[in-house]
Amino acid sequence: MMRNLMTLAVLLLPLLIGAQNLEVQGKAKITEMDKVNTADSVVVRLADGTLGVRDKSTLTHDINDPVNAQDATTKAYVDALITQLMNDFANSNETFTSPTTGTVTDSEGNGYNILKIGGEQAPASKSLDGGTSNVVIPTVGPQWWMVENLRATKYNDGTPIPLIIDSMPWAALSTPGHCWYNNDSLTNAGTYGALYNYYAVADTNSRNVCPSGWHVSTDSEWKGLENYLKDNGYGYGGNASFIAKSLASQMGWNYSVTAGTPGNDQVNNNSSGFTGFAGGCRNSGGSYADMNRFGYWWCPTELDFEAKWHVLVFSYASLITNYSGDKPRGFSIRCVRD
Repeated sequence: MMRNLMTLAVLLLPLLIGAQNLEVQGKAKITEMDKVNTADSVVVRLADGTLGVRDKSTLTHDINDPVNAQDATTKAYVDALITQLMNDFANSNETFTSPTTGTVTDSEGNGYNILKIGGEQAPASKSLDGGTSNVVIPTVGPQWWMVENLRATKYNDGTPIPLIIDSMPWAALSTPGHCWYNNDSLTNAGTYGALYNYYAVADTNSRNVCPSGWHVSTDSEWKGLENYLKDNGYGYGGNASFIAKSLASQMGWNYSVTAGTPGNDQVNNNSSGFTGFAGGCRNSGGSYADMNRFGYWWCPTELDFEAKWHVLVFSYASLITNYSGDKPRGFSIRCVRD
């Protein structure tokens, strides 16, 4: 038996040493079998249709401008292509700088940073009573949000929104009005934006305070944003409900000793990119309050004689809370893309 194996090896040795082409079933050929098979070598299809071994260093791949079949590319190239396509179909007042960021301009030329928050996902169904009666839980799928407060003093059709400075006229209003915190636009406009009464928000049925192609964030959109953040790990310390910190800006909040609130360890706020500042409010009587303590944003939702709004609380809670209140109050506005 040993003699037979040695005889077979002697007969095959010249073939193995001299082999340059190996014919396989299907008429494919693998050439240059004397090449060493290493991590620096790859099998390629040659011009004559055969397969060959080549050193990686001899192959040309254009990843910055892929045009040939063997070219690879990078995420940066794909993102740039997506961004270009987005700008091709954007509204005239929009410019996208990446697939998830950009700017939008209002009718007065004010520019706002915008951010896509959320991913494609179907609305979830949840039972509130443990039975068979389910409700649909809104989700983000995704949404483009302004990550700055609105500063517009006109509707997007050019109609002015009256500036109301004194307290008594503000308290008496039943029509649209806006103001700046402490009547100081020079200090507060750039960071905190304007404060608007509910009538300025509610007039969006006929006139829109947001840039063209955008609208005042709705209650459903706020809930969708909240649910997205809760479901995707933005809650502080593993608690899904503690998302206020992820929405709050990294500066401008009064200090808090309570971990997980926007006023504590502010440098680690804003993981969502929403950049919610504590812009305060104007009370229904016309006084200003809560700068650096609370951030308030309108929803265009009417509840009998009241209206709905959202608030971030910095000191005693890590939650986002929504309330209803007097229509003459002055709150901030965030816009969402149509």
